[in-house]
Amino acid sequence: MRKKFNPTIAVLMMLAVSLILTFATKIWLNIFVFIVCLLYLTYERVNWKKLGIALLIAFPFALGSWLSFMAFSHNLHAAWLYGTRIYVYFVLGASVSLLYRLHDLLLSLHQHFHLSNTFVYGILTASGMLRDVQNQIKKIRISANMRGETLHWWNPMLYLKIIVSCLNWSDNLSTSLVVQGFSDNYPRTELYHDSISKSEWLILASIVLVILLLALV
Repeated sequence: MRKKFNPTIAVLMMLAVSLILTFATKIWLNIFVFIVCLLYLTYERVNWKKLGIALLIAFPFALGSWLSFMAFSHNLHAAWLYGTRIYVYFVLGASVSLLYRLHDLLLSLHQHFHLSNTFVYGILTASGMLRDVQNQIKKIRISANMRGETLHWWNPMLYLKIIVSCLNWSDNLSTSLVVQGFSDNYPRTELYHDSISKSEWLILASIVLVILLLALV
């Protein structure tokens, strides 16, 4: 089984490359990074269905950016620059979100950057309840149908009921955390440990340096 980059290294690489591309003005560099990311995702055997959905979601944003520059500034270079940049941001994000579990990402960042326990475990708890939220939405809509009401997705009453349910769950979650002795101000026993090798730091620095030099050429 191939070993992927450490999650923290992957996040730092995504942020560093994205920051460089934010100030770069070369369309070909956007295309180059986009192709490299696709090749890397192919090498890591990414779920292409999820990646395809992400690229489809990016299309209206890229098209809107392209049309806005063409309509208001008539700048073809800027239109393609910002349009392709949006796609690069999406594949850079996919290189992290589609290859690493949220659990591993948060705990790795928690270990190396000392993120708050409340922030990390709060997000993990919320993500673990997504299925419960989906089931609750189904129950709310079924209950409304039994009363002769139809709660469509654009009906604000549906979201009000969802928010009320989530508020009730938040009280229960906070109570259970207190009962279990959770506190953000006291040390906790950490069961998750990972290390970053020198070679990974070297690869990170090399990739960032190459992208920076290409942006400055």
